[in-house]
Amino acid sequence: MEKIKKMKQWKNRLQDDLDAYINRICDSMSPLARLLTVVITVGLCGIIFLSILIFSVYRIGKQDGEKEFLQLQHIETLKLQKQDSLNILNKNEYEYKSNR
Repeated sequence: MEKIKKMKQWKNRLQDDLDAYINRICDSMSPLARLLTVVITVGLCGIIFLSILIFSVYRIGKQDGEKEFLQLQHIETLKLQKQDSLNILNKNEYEYKSNR
């Protein structure tokens, strides 16, 4: 339990130090320089995001294109026995009826 408290204190201290550092840098900049910094940073992040997205979609498409597609084929005719039990019965009945 004590370790968790120390980790939280360390995290909070790190955040405070980072905030103080950023505030010192931003306070020394003019409003136009701050605006340009934000716009350039957002633009670079957007370009990086789009390039990663496009590259990922390209790779997914490339992998799908490399897969073998199923070929449609007609079902071959089933080779049945010429003398199965049903054929023998049917043949005998027809021969018997035709002889009458």
